[in-house]
Order: sequence, then C-alpha cells, then structure tokens
Amino acid sequence: MSDASALKIFPASPQDEDGTIALWHACGLTVSYNDPSVDFRFAKQGPSSDVLIGKDETGRIVGSVMVGHDGHRGWLYYVGAHPEAQRGGIGRIMVRAGEDWVASPRHRQGAAAGARHEHQSRAVL
Repeated sequence: MSDASALKIFPASPQDEDGTIALWHACGLTVSYNDPSVDFRFAKQGPSSDVLIGKDETGRIVGSVMVGHDGHRGWLYYVGAHPEAQRGGIGRIMVRAGEDWVASPRHRQGAAAGARHEHQSRAVL
C-alpha cells in the first residue's frame, strides 16, 4: 500500500508509457477497441494536453490523470490509482493535480493559440 503523502506527481516521460498503460489496465480504464498507447502519445504531443503520473516512494507509478484544455474547457481522463493503493487518497491527489494543470493560464493560452491556428488554416482552405 502506497502512502499518498509521499506521492511525487509530474508529467510522464516517454519512458513512463509502459508503466502508465500497465496502471490503466490494472485499474480497468482501458477498452479493447481503443489503443491506450495512441492516447498516451497523443496527449504528450502538444501544449494543450499531458499525462500526469504519481510515483510512490519506490518509484512505482501508482496514480495517473490525462489532462487537456481546448481553449474553452478542461478535461480529465484516465484518472486512476493502483488497485493496491486505492482508498488511500491517491485518486483525490491526482484529480487535484489535474485541476491545477487545467486551471493554469499557460495551458489555456496554448490551447487557444492552437484553436486560432486551426481556424486560420480552415479559412485559408
């Protein structure tokens, strides 16, 4: 059982992909018709989305939240806590980290810039 007070939260790196997806599977967050690797990589590509992970004192990934902002609203997906660590506050901490990410003006500005660029691209076509 992981101690939620020792949780370290940060953006996932490409090296964290396998461990993060293993967590998603363990939590029952995946479905057969959707490739979680595609979701992970897509979220890591731009300034308006990310995957945040929580590691315990041993370095094991025990929490996650995929975050994003489209310029108007934020969203959270793949919110999970490892089954062995559930009911200990990790999910609550991950949601709070996701909310903080979404509330950051830096992420809203990145999403808005992307939306403006997309709109301008469509106007040119």
